[in-house]
Amino acid sequence: MIASFHRSLLRALGQGLASLTLLAGMALMALAAGLALLGAMIGLSIAIGLMAVRQRIRGGSEPPIAGTLHGA
Repeated sequence: MIASFHRSLLRALGQGLASLTLLAGMALMALAAGLALLGAMIGLSIAIGLMAVRQRIRGGSEPPIAGTLHGA
């Protein structure tokens, strides 16, 4: 009777540990995805800013309008 109690207790602890491991892995993946998204947003804003600076240095005060021939 005591052995069956220990067996069921160990089974419950094992299942709890397995679910805790899965949840921790999912949280780590969500953190990594969030950091990747944050890095992409920061990188995109830097790239847009650098393109605007380059265009201003080249002499274009206004951004080109889509569908027009710029510099023609």
